[in-house]
Amino acid sequence: MLLWRERVYIPDSITLREEIITKHHDSELAGHPGYTKTYKLITRNYWWPRILEDIKQYVARCERCQATKPNRQPKRNHLHPNKVLQNPWEIVSIDLIGPLPESAGYDRILVIVDHFSKMARYIPINMNITAQGVAKIS
Repeated sequence: MLLWRERVYIPDSITLREEIITKHHDSELAGHPGYTKTYKLITRNYWWPRILEDIKQYVARCERCQATKPNRQPKRNHLHPNKVLQNPWEIVSIDLIGPLPESAGYDRILVIVDHFSKMARYIPINMNITAQGVAKIS
């Protein structure tokens, strides 16, 4: 028996290594832990090169683990389709582009896009415009 850091060194035998992993992963006492807990259980007593990769591969192939793996993705909301538009300019989006180099006293562009027709209006504006000013322009 060969020891490495007070653990039994397992020779290059796929069947022996898989048997050790099976006993520490599939047993009723172990309860199919993930690869980190299985690694900790095995490395208490055994060691071989690339032990962690072997354990990861075994756990990834374990049918029971894959079937009962919890879903850790956040729950998704139901999709709500957008209202079907009947006429142009029912719903618009407004955006500001800038700051831009000043031209004819303007340094920004107000972009208004109609969702129905995808028509866009581009209006030059100044930096000091207010929300009331945007409402008057549009």
